[in-house]
Amino acid sequence: MSDAKPSFSFEIMDAAGYGYYRVWKERAYLLRLAAIPVFIKFACTIAIFALDLEDNILRQGLIMLPAMFAQGWVLAQFLRTLLMDERWPVILPEAPDERVIGKLLNRARGIIASVLVYVLLGLIAYSVNYGIMELMPSPQEIEQAQSAVRDMEATQDASGNSMQIQNMLIAFLTFIPTVAGIATIIWLSRFMWLYIPFAVLMPVRDYMKALSGFMPSVRLLILFFCCMAPVIFVETMLERVVINITNGAGDTGETLGYFIVLLLRSVFEVCVALVTAAGFAWAMKPILPHVKGVLNDLPKGD
Repeated sequence: MSDAKPSFSFEIMDAAGYGYYRVWKERAYLLRLAAIPVFIKFACTIAIFALDLEDNILRQGLIMLPAMFAQGWVLAQFLRTLLMDERWPVILPEAPDERVIGKLLNRARGIIASVLVYVLLGLIAYSVNYGIMELMPSPQEIEQAQSAVRDMEATQDASGNSMQIQNMLIAFLTFIPTVAGIATIIWLSRFMWLYIPFAVLMPVRDYMKALSGFMPSVRLLILFFCCMAPVIFVETMLERVVINITNGAGDTGETLGYFIVLLLRSVFEVCVALVTAAGFAWAMKPILPHVKGVLNDLPKGD
């Protein structure tokens, strides 16, 4: 009999559905858990706009550092609830024994590790975003390139066919590294969720082994978009309502609307993170350490 383990797989819509179901079910607990982190994120977002740092991605990352720590803490606590059936705050017994102390130490290690990894991943994301923005051509460079192309087309002569062949060859040679780069980014995306196994002290080697191959990254990315899209849609609708109401209401009204939009973004960003954490925990349940019986409360349809 073969000892090969089946590749990592899960039902994407069930995982996304469980994310929304569990966040709604735990709404009172999560509201108490995430209230202060949401306002920390809101304050950091205001600071970015007040300091006129919308175009300075690296400084944005530094300003958002307290918010990343706060959001990482919320997600780590929620993941411990999902996978280990532990709830914040932990109530200590009057005379804790060694077993209880050991469990508390493991919980603390998991939360600290998950928070630190989450913040590190956030800083890496800001750095990568900065690198991409630096590599992208400016509007002036794009305009100059377009003008050069138009000049070349205007001065084309009998050698036009040869130039077209050269352009097609250049496009083909550019297409190959582009596809390879996209495939590499998709494969590397599994590291975006590394804070989840760290919350339950799962070794990175075991996590990478369980997600070996290319398709697990594709499925996890699809799951992320399924968790994110409905929340972003609702957020966009609410922002438009606020903007339409406050537009033309004077400087005070428009400023108030602007702050409401920033608050909505902070709230919904945390909502996306919580739904994603629950959905991914459900999807990764077969590979993550967890307490028996957790993540089995998804209602079944008829």
